[in-house]
Amino acid sequence: KVEQIEVTVEETKELRNQMTTIEKNVTSVQAELTECQRKLVDLEDRSRRNNLMVFGVREDSGETADMLRSKVLYGIFVEKLRIRTNSVERLYRVGRKTNRSRPIIVKFFDCNEKDNLLKKRRLLKGSQITLEHDYSWATLQKRKQLWESSKRNCDKGENVFLIHDKINIGNDIFEWDDAKGEVCKEKNRPSNRRNVT
Repeated sequence: KVEQIEVTVEETKELRNQMTTIEKNVTSVQAELTECQRKLVDLEDRSRRNNLMVFGVREDSGETADMLRSKVLYGIFVEKLRIRTNSVERLYRVGRKTNRSRPIIVKFFDCNEKDNLLKKRRLLKGSQITLEHDYSWATLQKRKQLWESSKRNCDKGENVFLIHDKINIGNDIFEWDDAKGEVCKEKNRPSNRRNVT
């Protein structure tokens, strides 16, 4: 009977060791998965870097690609923003047709043209048309959470603005921590890095 207990104790120790090894492996795989997801979001955002989202452009029934191109390139970019674009690869509406006007994606060969348009978007103030960067869904969610979490800072009159998937409040940069579900001061930020949107 004592031998049987000793065998059971040894088996239990062996099982505990195996469980510890399995737990370490699971933790390692979870960390790798999180890093892969981060890299995938970064890759998707990079692939969208030359895209511009245009919201609020009325969608006419029977609208053709040429009509849409004219509305955006001439009606908005030239007439309202006073910028003539030469590097538009293509533009199209996204999403399912509903009773609302769908947003438009404009793909540029040269991201400088996109940036110039974004710099002049203030000229669209008062109209229903808005121009925005094209971000992945994950980045849009982070930006939304960051902006909502900074409302108190805005109410206090602090200088608050979004930088890609981070937020600048005063002179500090913060990021969204998914694990904690809150805003945290950015880690590992080189002091000479430029802020690029």
